[in-house]
Amino acid sequence: MVLLMISSSIKPGTDTGRFNLFMTEFIAYLETRFPGRKFLFTMDNLNIHKVALILNLIHENGHRVVYRAPYWSCDGPIEYVFNTLQTRIQMSFSTIDSLDDLVDEVDLVVKELGPFTSYFVHVGFPKPKNESDDEDSED
Repeated sequence: MVLLMISSSIKPGTDTGRFNLFMTEFIAYLETRFPGRKFLFTMDNLNIHKVALILNLIHENGHRVVYRAPYWSCDGPIEYVFNTLQTRIQMSFSTIDSLDDLVDEVDLVVKELGPFTSYFVHVGFPKPKNESDDEDSED
């Protein structure tokens, strides 16, 4: 996924201190852009996502966090959606100059996503029979 850098003081790589700085600045940004709105953060099971410092920061600001289940095939479609999101944002990278630009681009890409059937088929779900196939089989 594209590494979202809110501050030039945040160096590449992931550790508790850097993630705490990122989340502190990101939560402050959310409060500025969406005053009073509370968010649900969905995270994978990376150890730093479960550190008390991070959880306290999220909860003290009125937000919640939910951890994703460990990977299994039914969870796979979301990985492909994230990949599509990343690819589309990378294609627009030269026009993204601020965090507001990034948020606007993510909103645009998410609104244009779909249909989602191909994401499920890609990870092994059966392709649904469309209505025209049903009509053809009745003749």
